[in-house]
Amino acid sequence: MVSYTTVAATDTRFADLPGYRAYQAFADVTDLVRSGGGGEWWVSDVPALEGRGVHAGWSLVVVLDDPSVEGYHQAMVLDETTAVFQDPAGARFPVSGLLPDSVRARFDVVAWEGDADLAGDRVMVGGVPVAPSDGHGSVDNAFVSSARGAVGDPMTFGTDVVRFDAVLGRESDIRIPSGQDAVVVGVVALTAPMRT
Repeated sequence: MVSYTTVAATDTRFADLPGYRAYQAFADVTDLVRSGGGGEWWVSDVPALEGRGVHAGWSLVVVLDDPSVEGYHQAMVLDETTAVFQDPAGARFPVSGLLPDSVRARFDVVAWEGDADLAGDRVMVGGVPVAPSDGHGSVDNAFVSSARGAVGDPMTFGTDVVRFDAVLGRESDIRIPSGQDAVVVGVVALTAPMRT
């Protein structure tokens, strides 16, 4: 039997895209997920405008302890609501000081409003563009409305969850610039070994 629990946002942030204002809301659902356990999770009644050219989506960021993974790892969840549109500097997520020198890290980016037919949105590590390690995006078009972990067809019409693998050091940052597409960057969730 499916049951729903009302969850109110504890933090709501806004970003201006060309022609309209977007928002991203956050809620800590750790206790709810812990008590509900693994499986499929669904969301309904997301506050959104109706009509053409608008969309709504959701993402669940989970940090867990996996006993099958050897060694100690660290996790960072950087949440932001930054609109990037024709901006070569883009959104910046510093990940300095927490990692040993030259460690291979894996990170997922949650973004909104990515368009497959508008290239130029990239993810850069240390000034170098990195290609998604899975999904439908590319090094020159990272956000194409494709969500890793979606049930069924990963094409999601405005919601992107994209995974990247890169070598990070003590003074690294992740930048997300855009040449054509307007994208709202929401979350960067990173895991990396604590020792090399």
